[in-house]
Amino acid sequence: METPVRRPAYWEFELAGGVSYGQRGVYFFSARWPFAVLRASPRELRFHARWSWEPDRVIGREHVQRITLGRGLFLRGVRFEHDLARVPRQLVFWTEQSKRLLTELRAMGYPVD
Repeated sequence: METPVRRPAYWEFELAGGVSYGQRGVYFFSARWPFAVLRASPRELRFHARWSWEPDRVIGREHVQRITLGRGLFLRGVRFEHDLARVPRQLVFWTEQSKRLLTELRAMGYPVD
């Protein structure tokens, strides 16, 4: 019997932005602001690209190893390190509200540096 998908009853925090993941030359996906949404709960992070064939990327809190602030040319990105093989290793959420995002994730118990 298949285990039911664990879904939170609500989202603690939701933010529009951009998302990129994968490695150039191997597999790379990017959705620019505001075509990506990060939905965070104390149990999981869900990265959703609007109007895309790309599936949602979901990372349970127990698989998040470290969350750090990165920089791009114009925006700051929040980099998520995890141990899931089915989700690309390099995953960055781009937002102008990166400090707010880090504060919210830290309050939910995520390992934010």
